[in-house]
Amino acid sequence: MRTQDEINVTPLIDVFLTLLIIFMVITPIQSTGLDTQIPRPGSERDVLESQKTENPAIVVSVGRDLSLRINQEVVAREKLGGRLSEIFKNRGDRTLFLRGDMELPFDEIVSIIDLAKKSGAECIGLLTGAIL
Repeated sequence: MRTQDEINVTPLIDVFLTLLIIFMVITPIQSTGLDTQIPRPGSERDVLESQKTENPAIVVSVGRDLSLRINQEVVAREKLGGRLSEIFKNRGDRTLFLRGDMELPFDEIVSIIDLAKKSGAECIGLLTGAIL
């Protein structure tokens, strides 16, 4: 009877493939990033209609030339944080909607989101479509 000089790798390959399948199943379950809510159809119309109520929605618009408006009020960039703090100080609903021009670099939008968070906004929604 002759002894085997080689290592039998078949059980090792089985273990390897089993681990590979486990990691392929687990990886998509783990999520990282921002918590987001996908907008429902017609939600932008609802936001614009809520401006007519007693407690209108706060919509910050950023134009192509980086001009800023809170609803229809033109605001300088240096005064945006203070103005938002003043608005959110007296409101129970701390939701802000942000609409930016499609040509803007995304880092400009992110800087406005950071400023809004520091000013007291708890929930920030991004609106699509042309700036009115």
